[in-house]
Amino acid sequence: MDTVRIARRPAARGEAAGLRFHPDWPHGEQKIIESLAADREPADVGDATLLPSLCHMADESGLDDLDAAVEAHVHGAVRLDLHVDAIVLDPCFARTDVEEAATRTDCRVEFHPGFLAAPDDIDESYREAHIVALAQELGPVLTPNVIGDAARRGEHPRQWIKQVWHCLARFGRRAVGAPPQNTT
Repeated sequence: MDTVRIARRPAARGEAAGLRFHPDWPHGEQKIIESLAADREPADVGDATLLPSLCHMADESGLDDLDAAVEAHVHGAVRLDLHVDAIVLDPCFARTDVEEAATRTDCRVEFHPGFLAAPDDIDESYREAHIVALAQELGPVLTPNVIGDAARRGEHPRQWIKQVWHCLARFGRRAVGAPPQNTT
């Protein structure tokens, strides 16, 4: 599951981060990637003392791993200009405002093979029928951009949109070496 991955640059212990998130989802009045490009100082900083409590909450949730986590592994303050080697985007964001915002971070921008799925390929037993129906409503082809557009419109419960993303992550991962697609 990685629409955007801030890849780890070799750094001294306590100075590296690996983050995965949806770059085009809303963050205040802008997209998450635009917030990163504009604000280079971290807003929240924690340390290893918080980890046991977070692990306990995740273990006790009983949720699928894709339901229970915002993936973030942060050790110390994160500064894009000091700690980030690359922002890795899904190819559906090539030549879009998301790629343009990522380039404003002064980090190298790369693309992974991508996520692409037809809603009809989603196994209904993984998520309930209403999630598959929502995926079908969003269009004949799901990409992170399609799901991000739906999240920004706010017409569906965020949890449902998140579960459609989980279906894309589970059933739409493209093989390494597969030709990237810029399908929006």
